[in-house]
Amino acid sequence: MRQDLRDLFVIVDWVAYFEPQYNFLPVLDEWSKVAERELDFNNETANSERVRQDMAAAGLDVVVPKIHADYSSERVIVMDFAKGFKVTDQDMLDAHNVDREALLRRICQAFAYQLYVNGFFNCDPHPGNILVQVENGIARPVLLDYGMCRELQDDKRLAFAQMIYSASIMDFGSLLGSFDKMGLKLKRLDPTEDMKNIRFVLRDTAPGTEMRKVGFVSCRRRWKTLPRAHRFRPLFFRFTLDLNTQHQSSNSSSTWHNVAIGIQKVPG
Repeated sequence: MRQDLRDLFVIVDWVAYFEPQYNFLPVLDEWSKVAERELDFNNETANSERVRQDMAAAGLDVVVPKIHADYSSERVIVMDFAKGFKVTDQDMLDAHNVDREALLRRICQAFAYQLYVNGFFNCDPHPGNILVQVENGIARPVLLDYGMCRELQDDKRLAFAQMIYSASIMDFGSLLGSFDKMGLKLKRLDPTEDMKNIRFVLRDTAPGTEMRKVGFVSCRRRWKTLPRAHRFRPLFFRFTLDLNTQHQSSNSSSTWHNVAIGIQKVPG
């Protein structure tokens, strides 16, 4: 893998030399640091234990398997066995009569807390890292694989939350303010286009099977027929926004609540 990374740096460097507008070296540099740490299971042990304690302290109804550090090392990781099936297994979800809305709410609560409250989050939350464990009729998500994690400093964490919330209520001034706080430098100044892109990326998405069946254009056309207020209400953001008790423009001297689980006010 290390050789692959070195080769990739050479290729990306050449591309940037001949096509400066396609300079992905900063992205590759950031990703390579995380990829190196992912090869060290001691790093994953520490990350997983931190998230497990955070989830427990927050009272979130999810399972993060305990890792036994005494039996783990840089190349071996030993953890509790967690029963479950893939979160995308529709047949098993039906067989256990799983309340999908409740299950997704638990998943979204966990990741929203990581990202918006603690700022320490899993960078690789794909379906393969989520199992479903059903006990006594309750479906709980099992969250796996913490080899790739990042931590946001408070200013960046709040700026990202501000960006998401600003996009949800179409507050252009607050959106541009969040860009500045995150240190995001754009080669153009078109807040309308930025707003449209962010809202579209974070829209409700169709399952892959449905997308393939009816096509991207049909899904987008159906999305446009929804009432405007419902176009940007995927479950992850319904959770974070519905529990947000107030918001005031970043141009105001007053405070606004962080987009998360009703946590304390943060100076604006």
